[in-house]
Amino acid sequence: MADLFDLSVPVFLRYLGNLDGILEKAAEFLDGEGRDEAGLLNMALQPNMFPLKWQIRIALGFSIRALNPVLAQPIMLEDGPIESIADIRLILASTIVRLKSVSRRDFTGAETKPVREKAGQAVFEAKAVDFITQYALPNFFFHLGMAYSLLRLAGCPLGKGDFDGFHQYEASTDLVREVQVQPTIQRLPG
Repeated sequence: MADLFDLSVPVFLRYLGNLDGILEKAAEFLDGEGRDEAGLLNMALQPNMFPLKWQIRIALGFSIRALNPVLAQPIMLEDGPIESIADIRLILASTIVRLKSVSRRDFTGAETKPVREKAGQAVFEAKAVDFITQYALPNFFFHLGMAYSLLRLAGCPLGKGDFDGFHQYEASTDLVREVQVQPTIQRLPG
């Protein structure tokens, strides 16, 4: 049975590694297209939403924030500028190193430990396992997904495989067209 370590650390490490690949592709995209890096990093879906650079920074923060309430020895997220992809990748690399320093032993007895954390203007209170699985992981993936979506919206050539590391499609695959040619299901009357 998976324990709290299995539900968190390897998941964060996998997707932060994928994020590094995504950021590498984003840098190549900017170079190849002659696009403005600052413009991309400051792109947001709506004026009242965080821009790309902050979506990534918050995702990195959640990978550490998820663990600190349950660890005997908290780890710190490195602070630094996020004004370039290179800046962000430095913080990302540091985050990965810090997460790799966490061991299964660090979680001993943590599953039922009570956690109280601010969630915007609300307060989230739960056992550690619920905090990680129902609050921290979803928030991590929300901000990571927002970053991926903003890059796709900007035209960065990313696919689902870049996000999850599992999916693979030929470059010519058009998923929208494939869904549209599927037979529709007829509902029976009544």
